[in-house]
Amino acid sequence: MGKVNVEGCFAGQIIGIWTMTEKELMQSGLPYSAVDLQLLRELNATKDVIHRYNALMPSQTEELLSILKGLLGHIGDDHICINQPFYCDYGKQIKVGRRFFANFNFTVLDEAPVTIGDDCFIGPNVSIYTACHSTDPVERNSRKEWAEPVTIGNNVWIGGSVTILPGVTIGDNTTIGAGSVVTKDIPANVVAVGNPCRVIRNIQFSCDGVMETGRIKLRPWRDSDAPALYRWASDPDVGPRAGWAPHKSVEESLEVIRTVFCDATNTWAIELKETGEAIGAIGYGPSCDCNLPARDGEPLIGYWIAKPYWNRGICTEALRLMIEHIRCSTDIKSLISGHFVDNPASGRVMEKCGFVPTGETVIDETQYQGADRPIRVLRLELR
Repeated sequence: MGKVNVEGCFAGQIIGIWTMTEKELMQSGLPYSAVDLQLLRELNATKDVIHRYNALMPSQTEELLSILKGLLGHIGDDHICINQPFYCDYGKQIKVGRRFFANFNFTVLDEAPVTIGDDCFIGPNVSIYTACHSTDPVERNSRKEWAEPVTIGNNVWIGGSVTILPGVTIGDNTTIGAGSVVTKDIPANVVAVGNPCRVIRNIQFSCDGVMETGRIKLRPWRDSDAPALYRWASDPDVGPRAGWAPHKSVEESLEVIRTVFCDATNTWAIELKETGEAIGAIGYGPSCDCNLPARDGEPLIGYWIAKPYWNRGICTEALRLMIEHIRCSTDIKSLISGHFVDNPASGRVMEKCGFVPTGETVIDETQYQGADRPIRVLRLELR
């Protein structure tokens, strides 16, 4: 256990430390007694509130929100959802931004401040710890501990079963992969995963319509992409899986680039950085022309990848990149999509990126070979 360094301190400062309550010591990041009666009373009071929260019916949304407003130190807006069960130590040390979502079994030991930004998603079974204990068993058994704050930026996605340790800061727009143990700071605009959690790739956003990771770029289509598009899109195993007919000529592919892929604000070529070649497409747009049960103004997302690049995680990587772009740069609240039931691989890509099946299956005869091919519907809530 670390000891207070009094060397060079004024006598008044030393006396001030000696006269602080255990709660004040805890809030100052100094060693304090975890069995202090005042702290134990506050912990028990919070447990009672948490018990009431977890005992409510999930449909009692107004009551759930009311308890959270009284329990937490700050809530950015009423668009907060913390699925039950939820656990914390004090509650008042937790501050969350706008449109916060946490899934089942979210646990926060908030002996120090836990600050979470806007538009953050927390997966199931995530734990955030601020309390620290000595590795010396004698000191640990004295029940002395200290606490270090945790800070999470805006637009952060924390995957399921992640553990975040004391003193960690996670930057804006970052994704932490499921099962990670975050022991040190993670910068903005990255994907990080592992135990200990390490950055595995950067996520780059630019003002010229290009987004990229270490492996791929999402960029506007160019006329010069027509030969590559024809090579991949003429494959009879590719287009029908996504609901469109195989291309018959380079001229047809060029026409598609100029008329279908022409909006560089929401349609991109998936370029493999190693070769500089377009190997697929991804985008989002109005859902009014499809038969999916979309909400008013809810965009439809779509994507495909050339057959030689199947089962390499490229579609998942591209979809996550586009979702982060939509979340960061638009006010879109949700996305809808679907896949033919005879193409389950596409559904797995969506579910890896957070889409959830709605339970609905539809037929869309406007799709190529769609008259007798059911479409499974999925949705992603962004806000």
